[in-house]
Amino acid sequence: MALKDRFVNVDGIETFYLEGEQVDGPLVVLLHGWGLSSHTFRKSLELLNTRFRVIAPDLPNFGRTAGHVAFHDYEHYAQFMVHFFDALNIKEAHLVGQSMGGAIAAVMSASFPERVQSLVLANSAGVPLTRLQRMLLRRALEITSQFVSTGLKAQNLHFVYSVRTTLSSEEQICCVRFAPQF
Repeated sequence: MALKDRFVNVDGIETFYLEGEQVDGPLVVLLHGWGLSSHTFRKSLELLNTRFRVIAPDLPNFGRTAGHVAFHDYEHYAQFMVHFFDALNIKEAHLVGQSMGGAIAAVMSASFPERVQSLVLANSAGVPLTRLQRMLLRRALEITSQFVSTGLKAQNLHFVYSVRTTLSSEEQICCVRFAPQF
């Protein structure tokens, strides 16, 4: 299926994105890495679009999206992505993040869990330890308690486990996220 070049205004930023022709099925949003663009995912988008609705934006200051906007951390990019979702009337989506896009997707998943159905990280950049650490730990505990209270079977879940081994055991973070199987 062919991909369509599109633009949407997000917070005054003329944002380019690729969108597949498939409009049915779960939505998968792919976020590119540093110095790249949505073009990185062109072949993957074409293949995924046979079964899923797919979108891949050029993040601010990359590709065909307007530059000259200061995004100092992943939290700002995650907030931008929420506004991108809002501009396209996207309630929630499955996120795939590569390199810097992985860090943005991880922060978005932790900060806005109601907007992220599942999370796939490919060669992801790390996320600096900040207040996000407490948020990830709280989310891991919430999901773990949901797992125990609902009696879900382990084979129906995928787990994402991230630990920085340079930290003491009290500081380590286990981020567990429910992810439906496709």
